[in-house]
Amino acid sequence: DNIQIFYCFDNKKIYLEQGFLEVQIRKMAANRFSSGLVIAGAYADKVRRTLFAQTKPMGVKPAEVVRASAELNRVLFEIIVNRLNIDKGDVVRIRIDYEVDNGKISWKYDTLEIEAFKRIPDEDVSSKVKEVVSKIKEILTAPVSEEERRMIGADAEKVREEHGQLSVEEIDIGEIKTIGTDMIILKNTEGKTIGVIVRGENFNGIDAIIVESKGGPKKITVEENIDLSNIDSVEDVKRILAKGKTIEISKEDAKKFLTEKLKTIM
Repeated sequence: DNIQIFYCFDNKKIYLEQGFLEVQIRKMAANRFSSGLVIAGAYADKVRRTLFAQTKPMGVKPAEVVRASAELNRVLFEIIVNRLNIDKGDVVRIRIDYEVDNGKISWKYDTLEIEAFKRIPDEDVSSKVKEVVSKIKEILTAPVSEEERRMIGADAEKVREEHGQLSVEEIDIGEIKTIGTDMIILKNTEGKTIGVIVRGENFNGIDAIIVESKGGPKKITVEENIDLSNIDSVEDVKRILAKGKTIEISKEDAKKFLTEKLKTIM
């Protein structure tokens, strides 16, 4: 009886049989093809180049690589172009298993996976960037959401605290007028109403709206519960506001808030 001794590597079995060496490509475990991220308009070329690189160590002939690439590319064309209507500038990533049996590549189509990433037009991106840049102060001082905290970490809150400190010198407060226990009207040195301090939602802390300041209209939130009826000086007001977190708001929103609050005492 003939005794076969063989070694396996890279999908090849080396048989030592009766004094001669026979190298054959045998059917082995499925290989994984991955295109990586590629612009949709260039997927076909990427499939060919990647498959050539993967199958070269297996001894697969170039003609077979070209054939197998064309087969897969036709299937991908139907999905990417005809069914998904993906633009050439979008990005895709293709994964599929395949087997090599006696030099022939067989695609395992039941393992085919395609990820598609839509490209956002440059003008839309530019518009959103400008929109955010114009509201940097408001964004950096806004409350940190749970999703932000998970993605950015605790430092997000530190950034908010750093940018949320109010410089009281930016506000020209000349006098105050306390209305009961729930409101303080702020006036500048010329006697013009420039803002209001009220209790926060559900009577938690206080909110102040400043219509006029050197840095533009602001909303200041102080989380500490304070009895407004005990505030009787400009210095007290500035001391309290300095504890708050500040965001910039539009002049329209600031005036609307101030008008609504003042109506309640008329």
